[in-house]
Amino acid sequence: MEENLDKRVTVETLYGFLKERLSLTPLAGGLGKGRDVRSPRVLYPSVLLSGYGEQDTREGILLLSDPFLERFEKSRPEEKEKLLNRFYTSSIPCVIAVTGENVDPLLLLESERRGIPLFRSEAPFQSAVEGLTVFLSRRLTGGHRIHGVMMDIYGVGVLILGDSGVGKSENALDLVMRGHRLVSDDVVEIYETSGGDLAASSPELTRYHMEIRGLGIINIKDLFGISSIAEEKKVQLIISLERWDSAKEYERLGWEMKKKTLLEVEFPWIEIPVAPGRNLSAIIEVAVRVFLLRQMGINPVRDIDRRIREWSEENDDQ
Repeated sequence: MEENLDKRVTVETLYGFLKERLSLTPLAGGLGKGRDVRSPRVLYPSVLLSGYGEQDTREGILLLSDPFLERFEKSRPEEKEKLLNRFYTSSIPCVIAVTGENVDPLLLLESERRGIPLFRSEAPFQSAVEGLTVFLSRRLTGGHRIHGVMMDIYGVGVLILGDSGVGKSENALDLVMRGHRLVSDDVVEIYETSGGDLAASSPELTRYHMEIRGLGIINIKDLFGISSIAEEKKVQLIISLERWDSAKEYERLGWEMKKKTLLEVEFPWIEIPVAPGRNLSAIIEVAVRVFLLRQMGINPVRDIDRRIREWSEENDDQ
């Protein structure tokens, strides 16, 4: 099942999702209800003061760092007014002061006067940049939700698909216990990155959680620690679990890895039949190792084929 995500993001929505992660506190100008964020770009005073970029680059959220805020506070009144007129335009959805200190009262007054929300973030500056960029990239690029499990296995982003009840969550739990990382269980959000790849994450409401039949909902982060989860991961391999069908012919040699298209992007694809007694988590681990070896140009089937040919040629000469 595939579901489109709403592309619209308001400042109020952003605040609701990131207030804890970025330690956001509203200072002035309201919460931005109905005020849209149209660009995933993060803006800095240096960009606006240089005059680089017009409307498209000036629609991003403006971040004010501690060093800039210190310089602003020490500036002459006429210089402050010039800076405020430059920063506070109708295209700026909100301003975030990344600082643990008090903010100059003139910034508060200007935010109130123009109705442009001003927040304070007490997160490290780079964390604030990354948190905003990742969130807005997900929401503004038109993501999709699909039914499945996303894992980080040996550093590979693996999307596990299959019918309900086939054992995706149980195998994901076993993989976590083997030292791999969960990105999302049951519902996976897929979105395009700025580099054109597809990445996956978990919906905010179900992040870190997993449903195990007979046990209920569990929190993977609480049970196994921070090393057992990943916030997001680029999709690199798709594995499909399907119930064993005795009438179906399954892959026996594996000459070439199959391909599967997801959101118009083609990925290596491995089908694994599910039958009683099969150690699926171990098979999934091996499937990922096979994928990594194929990436290095190592194919055991071709190696065996070469040996058979060499043996056949040697015996034909005798």
